Amino acid sequence: MIDSLKTNDDFKKLVEDSTNKPVFLFKHSSACPVSARAWRAFSGFAESEANAGFWRVLVIEDRPLSMQIADDTGIHHQSPQVILFYKGEPLWNESHWSISEKSLSAALSSVKEKG
Repeated sequence: MIDSLKTNDDFKKLVEDSTNKPVFLFKHSSACPVSARAWRAFSGFAESEANAGFWRVLVIEDRPLSMQIADDTGIHHQSPQVILFYKGEPLWNESHWSISEKSLSAALSSVKEKG
């Protein structure tokens, strides 16, 4: 299941959830074909992975929140973009054509190894 991020409280919940398990956040532009392709990879990965949490923020519709996330994490805003949080920290991010089921799986494996 992919949760929708709509408020700062949602973002706080995402970070809190990441203290117990890895959590991915997908920053999605509903007007971008590259984002549509990345969304398919992200949602396909989310369907097959039970050991992580998954969230999505719509960067056009919820621009202030998306920009606040960039400020809070120190990760330059891009879209599409995926950020992986674990133990309350953003540990990995990728954008555009680099978002694939393979890159998501590798990032999750890397985080799990760090334990």
